Amino acid sequence: MTFLDSTQIEIINSRISRGHIRHALFDFDGTVSLIREGWQGVMIPMMVEILLETPRHESEEELYAVVTEFVDRLTGKQTIYQMIQLCQEVRQRGGEPLDPLKYKWMYLDRLWERIKGRVTGLKNGQIEAEEMTVPGAVPILEAMRAKG
Repeated sequence: MTFLDSTQIEIINSRISRGHIRHALFDFDGTVSLIREGWQGVMIPMMVEILLETPRHESEEELYAVVTEFVDRLTGKQTIYQMIQLCQEVRQRGGEPLDPLKYKWMYLDRLWERIKGRVTGLKNGQIEAEEMTVPGAVPILEAMRAKG
């Protein structure tokens, strides 16, 4: 891997000349924030648990592969789409799924258990905001703003 000097920014294509970029598109759905970092480690095991309760399920290992594939494929879309896919997977294995929103709330409850300490730490000042953002994100946004 090649990185931009003194940064953790990976250069994917070194043949593209740097410094002449005129436009950039950012997806501000929380990806600059690390508060929810590790969400897959909450969602995937929850979905595997649910699928293990279906009448015709595969092994736990196989279910992890199935769930990881569709969670990764649907990442970037709203969480409800992953839950809709979970419902389809439950049905495929002879189960009767809950409403996708119920699965979403189950997931959010579990995710909250993982992140509530981060949120509390941010609110009470024990954690600095910079600790919960992608390294370098704030300076690059400030630099872009300064350049108009």
